[in-house]
Amino acid sequence: MVFMVIMMFAVKPRASPGLAINPGSAGSCEKRLSPSHNPEGLADGVRRELSQPITAARKDQLRQSVAQALRRVDDILVNHATQIHALPGPTRRAYEFLKNLNFAAIVPAPAIDAEDAVPGSIRFPRLQRDLEHQLDRLATVSDVHAWEASRERLLEATACEEYRAIHAELEVLGGIEEHVEGIHHDLAESFDRVNRSCFGGSMPRPRLTWSRTFSGRKFGHYDPIRDAVMISSTLDRDDVPGFVIDSVMHHELLHKQLGVDWRNGRMAVHTPEFRRRERQFEQFAEAEAQLKRLADASMTGCP
Repeated sequence: MVFMVIMMFAVKPRASPGLAINPGSAGSCEKRLSPSHNPEGLADGVRRELSQPITAARKDQLRQSVAQALRRVDDILVNHATQIHALPGPTRRAYEFLKNLNFAAIVPAPAIDAEDAVPGSIRFPRLQRDLEHQLDRLATVSDVHAWEASRERLLEATACEEYRAIHAELEVLGGIEEHVEGIHHDLAESFDRVNRSCFGGSMPRPRLTWSRTFSGRKFGHYDPIRDAVMISSTLDRDDVPGFVIDSVMHHELLHKQLGVDWRNGRMAVHTPEFRRRERQFEQFAEAEAQLKRLADASMTGCP
């Protein structure tokens, strides 16, 4: 049985103990796009490919695919007499990401000649994603309707070094790797900055990866079982300053360092000590303000 506790970072209203923002609704659209027209999967795939070296031919293929997808969505909006802000949030954010892509600014890498390829090599482009999906399912389908005390014991067992070592080894064998490079930001560089300035360089590096979805309010989370920090792809933009990424990274690394506090059989993660340490980030207030504005714009569709 695997019990996964995920520490999430999101912008929150001051009056609520949670981490949710209710920026208001600009209207919703009940007419959802069919899977073949939905830009969410395309946006994730394009973002991941563009974060790596890419040939001129492949860049042109992606540019054409993006243009076709945007035209299909625009036609659907016209046919239903509605506008982009009426689409569901994840679809709208993926559409905006694709529409704002600047392919002209992407410098292609040299093409690899056939003779340079590894002889006899076989490529499985979807294998890594499928393996990650199955691990996510294994981590969440377990029945955890047990007493709080049992949950605490289970978390302690899965947090031990022996369990983590075995878990990490299985993931390596399954081909699961971190993904640090974004189009505009690099998570490894962000970790190095935060580790140096906030933890004196003593923080062991967790697995770092960008999310597959463009979230509207939750900008990161820490998974203590996999020792992984995930940052929302929504922040991988040229108009998001690096210190905003660093602020989210700092929040998630605090979860890694401070762990979980159990009080009367209940789990507490954002303790007073956590909040005190969180505010020690040099540009905390400015970063939080930018994240709130980004969350507001992302949820309403307004800049």
